[in-house]
Amino acid sequence: RSPHRMGATRSGRALSALCLLAVVGAERYTLGEHRTLGSRTSHLASRRLHVSRLRGGSDAPVYEEQGAEYVEAAPMPGVALTEKLMPILLWHNVLVSGAVFATGNALFALLLFAKLSPISLASRLLFLAICAGFLYTTLSKFLVGFLGPDVVRTPTLGVAYVLDEQVYPYVPPVVYAINVAVNDLKAAVWCVSYVHTAKYLAATWLLSEVGKRVSLGTAAYASFILAFALPKAVESKRAEIDSAVALVQGKVEEVKATMRDQVYSRINAAKERAGDLLNQGKAMCTQGMSALSSVGGKVAGAAASAPESAEE
Repeated sequence: RSPHRMGATRSGRALSALCLLAVVGAERYTLGEHRTLGSRTSHLASRRLHVSRLRGGSDAPVYEEQGAEYVEAAPMPGVALTEKLMPILLWHNVLVSGAVFATGNALFALLLFAKLSPISLASRLLFLAICAGFLYTTLSKFLVGFLGPDVVRTPTLGVAYVLDEQVYPYVPPVVYAINVAVNDLKAAVWCVSYVHTAKYLAATWLLSEVGKRVSLGTAAYASFILAFALPKAVESKRAEIDSAVALVQGKVEEVKATMRDQVYSRINAAKERAGDLLNQGKAMCTQGMSALSSVGGKVAGAAASAPESAEE
């Protein structure tokens, strides 16, 4: 590896470690501050109410066996984003889906192959739009005598281009997703469940290894292509895929049952072997105790007969 890449990798790992330590330190500082004030109970109650209001749930806490505290969350409000995206990804309207797919490919081509940065691309597109508007407005004013006064339109300024009712349906799902993601991350950092933490460790390690070999732009472009290819392929081959998945699930269940039987049989055999060894140990202990008692009796008899022989 080149020194620059090794330095970037080390810097990224150091930054990740610092972020993790910052999250844990901030949480511990908050808990420690409330402990010193002697109000840990009220802190947990206020925290439960705050999380409940964020997630739209009730105020009743829910406890798991690991000791972590949760609140019941209401279903995700608002319009689901997938309901808006799936018709485009499934090519229900070929013109709309084709336009989105072509626009995405053009943007990724400019970013990946033309090596343009997102800031440079956005600035150039805005520059071209302003130039086109300037040329159109200027030429139209010169040709207003030939084309008529309706060619040049007067722009309407100061209007509300985005309304609250247009944005609000998309805000609750995003807020809900952020809260759930932060909640899962905190559960992984504080090791509420070892399985959950192990999943996060495996996922982060896999992402770090993939990130060292695949750039973010390439991964985003591959995801964009798969998003437009896989749903349509799955929809067209739904019956075959369902049968294949059912077959695979059946095979997996058979393998799991076989492995479970083998594990249970080995456990039972080990238990029987341990029981036999325990019985053998008990028998040996009994024999040893009887041997010790007989030896003790002989020693006691010899000790009793020794004074009599001495007197004779």
